[in-house]
Amino acid sequence: MSDPEPVAPQAKPVSNRSAAQIWLPTLILNIVLPTVTYFALVNAAHLAEVAALLLSGIWPLAEIVYTIRRDRHVDEFSVFVLLGIVVGVATTVFSGNARAVFLKDSITTGLIGLVFLVTLFFGRPLTFYLGRRFATDGSRVQRDWWDGLWAYPQFRRTQRLIGAMWAIGMLGEAGIRAFSPGSWVPRRWWPSTTPSPT
Repeated sequence: MSDPEPVAPQAKPVSNRSAAQIWLPTLILNIVLPTVTYFALVNAAHLAEVAALLLSGIWPLAEIVYTIRRDRHVDEFSVFVLLGIVVGVATTVFSGNARAVFLKDSITTGLIGLVFLVTLFFGRPLTFYLGRRFATDGSRVQRDWWDGLWAYPQFRRTQRLIGAMWAIGMLGEAGIRAFSPGSWVPRRWWPSTTPSPT
């Protein structure tokens, strides 16, 4: 006989970390520093976009190393940010012509949406891991509590529904961008805004 399903979820364990301890390192290392690094390298140092993107990935990588050493687990949000950087590098490398330049943002959005979609069919969806990062303080006890919620059918349905909504939204946005009229018009056919010499 299979084990009976839990009747009700357990209450979330109390966190021993303040909100600043939980969120400040994540926001600084995954959003603020990568953004500042990228634009400083591109605009001030005149570095190529690919090199700037790669170097901006040092900060989320640093948080992954830090959380492994501190909590013995990989920070999910940092991995997601690194994934976005890798996709950005790949699309930048292959954006050597006008058509690819138009499609770069669409490809990035579409690939991330595809990751959301694929994880719906293999194990637990990506939203489960991102949710664990934002719904807990990263401690072992709260992570175990979040993992235990997977035993509840309603929780599993909710996570898969959220994942499907993200996948549909991102793939839909990528499709709209890719097939919008502006993305198909070659640059040389655009009307020039520069006045012709008389």
